[in-house]
Amino acid sequence: AASPDLVQRWANDLPNIRRLMAEGAWGILHSTVPAYTFPAWPCMATGKNPARVGVFGLRHRQEGTYRLSTPNSSHWQTPSIWDLASSAGRKVIVFNVPGTYPPTQVNGVMVSGKPAPTDAGVTITHPSDLLTRLHEVTGGYLQGPSADFDDASRSEELETWVQVLASQQDALEYLMDTESWDLVFAVSMAIDAISHRYWSHLDPNHPQHEPRDARRFSTAIREIYKLEDSRLGRILERLEPDDLLVIVSDHGS
Repeated sequence: AASPDLVQRWANDLPNIRRLMAEGAWGILHSTVPAYTFPAWPCMATGKNPARVGVFGLRHRQEGTYRLSTPNSSHWQTPSIWDLASSAGRKVIVFNVPGTYPPTQVNGVMVSGKPAPTDAGVTITHPSDLLTRLHEVTGGYLQGPSADFDDASRSEELETWVQVLASQQDALEYLMDTESWDLVFAVSMAIDAISHRYWSHLDPNHPQHEPRDARRFSTAIREIYKLEDSRLGRILERLEPDDLLVIVSDHGS
């Protein structure tokens, strides 16, 4: 959910993204229709449109019924880039990609993204024992916030996402440092979540903008962008000169 407008507005605070924009190529992309997390990430991972992937929105209707569920890996009807890489004998790391729960078998490792539950004892990784290692490395791996937040707890929500980012960064770096890999496909959901909750504080024209709250939270989204840029810098340190890096957002804010 990163916005090109905000990236350009805050470029001086995002040195790693700014350098990549200057040294590489960048542009504004069209998202899927609808422009939701589902189907955008499955479409991005497969290069196919929602009809070919079999994921059309934030809810999946079970065929022949009106029962709804959150899209998951069983709904994908076409191979992803990590499936193709695995079939070609390449080693992959798939990390926190929405729609990859339950985890599927790959030639490498997978850590499921949403809708992976945060309940203890649920398998969200391939291989299944990988989660135990991630808990050891991170001091307790955080797949995402374990609770919903109301408007009165926004400070706590922001701090929780900072903790989630730190946990996921430690986990991803551990995998990149210890696993053999040819392809890494990793996603962070913090900008998406924080933009949904804090946009009214950033935009004075928002119908729910409250100046008193804005004094406390108007910089929240910007701070998450800065944290993500810092994370990017640590990933760049692990890349070789010939590695190809692609940074992409599933939709705007």
